[in-house]
Amino acid sequence: MAVVSIIPPISAPSGAEAAGTIPTEYINDETVRPLGAISVIGDSVMLGSLRYKPDLVSALADQGWGPIRARAGMGYSTGAFATAEWGRSSGWIDRWRNEGWDAPNVIVNLGVNDAGLCGGNRDCAIRAIDHLLDEIGPGHRVWWANITRSAASGRDYQAIWNSALDEVATRRPELRVWDWASISARGGFPSGDRIHLSPDGYRARNLLIAADVTETLVTTEHDGSRVALPDPLSDPLGFTAIEPVRVLDTRRAAGTVSAGEAVTVDLEHLVPSDTQAVAVNVTSTGTTERGYLTAYPCDTSPPNTSSVNHGPGRDRGALAVIPVSASRTLCVRTQVDGDVIVDLQGWFGGSGEDRFDPLAAPRRLVDTRHAGRADVGSPLQIVVPDGARAAAVTITATGAQDPGFLTAHPCGEATPDVSNVNYGYAEPVAGSAIVKVGDDNMICVVSSSPVDVIVDLTGTFRPDGANGFVPVRPRRLLDTRAGVGGWGPRHSASARIDIDAAPTSAAAVTGTLTIVGPSTVGFLTAEPCGATTDTSSVNAERNGIMANAVTVGTSEGQICVTSSSSTHTVFDLTGWWQP
Repeated sequence: MAVVSIIPPISAPSGAEAAGTIPTEYINDETVRPLGAISVIGDSVMLGSLRYKPDLVSALADQGWGPIRARAGMGYSTGAFATAEWGRSSGWIDRWRNEGWDAPNVIVNLGVNDAGLCGGNRDCAIRAIDHLLDEIGPGHRVWWANITRSAASGRDYQAIWNSALDEVATRRPELRVWDWASISARGGFPSGDRIHLSPDGYRARNLLIAADVTETLVTTEHDGSRVALPDPLSDPLGFTAIEPVRVLDTRRAAGTVSAGEAVTVDLEHLVPSDTQAVAVNVTSTGTTERGYLTAYPCDTSPPNTSSVNHGPGRDRGALAVIPVSASRTLCVRTQVDGDVIVDLQGWFGGSGEDRFDPLAAPRRLVDTRHAGRADVGSPLQIVVPDGARAAAVTITATGAQDPGFLTAHPCGEATPDVSNVNYGYAEPVAGSAIVKVGDDNMICVVSSSPVDVIVDLTGTFRPDGANGFVPVRPRRLLDTRAGVGGWGPRHSASARIDIDAAPTSAAAVTGTLTIVGPSTVGFLTAEPCGATTDTSSVNAERNGIMANAVTVGTSEGQICVTSSSSTHTVFDLTGWWQP
């Protein structure tokens, strides 16, 4: 059995490393960034990550980490053995602390050398891992990559070391293990010795490390601050759903809207004189840059909110429930050059026919991944609860074979020239809609290309419903990028953020929920804080930006938003529902 000898920490570089004969990289990035300070310590595997540009420190900085101190060298080990001082990682951790550097987050890429020093002995490996974690100390979050290594003397060093690392993680909650061995085994990272990579391999691995570190180490905290609710613009209003109709398409009329300009949508002859808000689907198309659209009443200044977010060359649409001006006009402002499409779904006013009943938790009505797809152009028929005259739903497209769009409308009517969800190849995209109910108590969803469709019900409208809509000037209540609403520095995976979104008397809330730059393909779920559901409200690809309107029940005026991935989250309020 190998014996672990705990040795004194080093005081300064010495010997071969000081003379420059041992390959070593040291990077000290002192820039302060939102995710906070992080240390990096590693062996020759990490050496390539620091040596080849863009390096790991740059990838971490792009995610928002900083300041960053990183060190790696040939022959570095945990420090649990009587090896040369310059290669003892625990000694470097101690030296940094004595210099005043003690980051709460630590990235470790060690084990190949320790596994050899242990001679494939599992107990020795466990003691070596514990030795470094003890030096790092309590109150730190540690990310540790497992290893790839060839067998020696009939012992599988890789399997022994990695199983030891997994065992330590079961009793030390501060430790997160990254399964690099499984990722490497899937291919795409050529290696001549099953340990080290090519420069391009290191660059690709750096991006994976930075994303996973962000996914696993970031914690979401609240500083106690909240955004004050805007004043209501009216008493609760009834809603009237209509057969959806296109009311603006600048491709056919006004022409491309220039960046920073707004286009006016005149609804005077389409909605009653007492209309104070409308439900519209707003779509951006024909853009060449990333940007967003903002819908707002034309008699006010554009608010600091967004209704639709889009990438370059991507058609994107989203529901917006927005107040209108006294003359029944709606304005849509675009951040970048592009075309704007607006489809009207219904209106809110004193003479509105129906009231809203939110569900205690969103309910899945259909998932064609299990039930089978409808043919392209043929309606997918979806039954809604008895007595509903309109349904508030979230519609998700996933697994598309070609780019396209979904159209929701009352069954029994011809498919209108409108859209509710725009999607690209294979990407998951969610969109909300308030859909008038048609024949046989059903709504229909039609796809323009082969795609799976998921429909989640969030509430129904009926004449005897309990709640009317109270419109407000759109206001941003949450933005983790800037700490708006008190949450930050990022929305971590599985974290549940509560938002004071309405008065305590409100039964539900409506607004735009945006997912910004998730570290993996991810989604947000908005729901009453007392509920936990297997649904999604908005989906995005890695590093993407997507917005979707949500209408969801509240718990004492609060809604809760949970993320499947580390991301930034934004919520813009447009109104609430109360008796």
